[in-house]
Amino acid sequence: MRIVPLLVIGAVTAGLLGGCAAPSAPSGGSSATGVPTASPSNPPHSHGASAPQLDISLVGGAVYPQGERLTVARGQELTVGILADNPGELHVHSKPEQHIAFEAGSTIHVVTFSVPGVVEIEDHASDTVIAQVEVK
Repeated sequence: MRIVPLLVIGAVTAGLLGGCAAPSAPSGGSSATGVPTASPSNPPHSHGASAPQLDISLVGGAVYPQGERLTVARGQELTVGILADNPGELHVHSKPEQHIAFEAGSTIHVVTFSVPGVVEIEDHASDTVIAQVEVK
């Protein structure tokens, strides 16, 4: 499971507020703000199975991650951290369907799933599938 620490979101947000531009998509190594970014060659730290987390970046027209695979248990909370330069909405194609509205900046939302299966989390504006969550 690939997870980007919330510290990265906070640091990138501080860079955006300070006039620095965030990278359009993480490529591994460090971003324009000097913050480490996740990639297959630079995996982020795991928060453990008891606290699954999905960190999303919607900055400069780029959506990251795309097609992330996560596994959670029914009823287990999934923390969704969002860094965005514009307000928007995520669609969580669960049963029942959920919507996550967010403002520009850094926000945190918690979702849970009660029905097993694979749930897609999608950016509404770009119709990009950000993650597929397997609910067991």
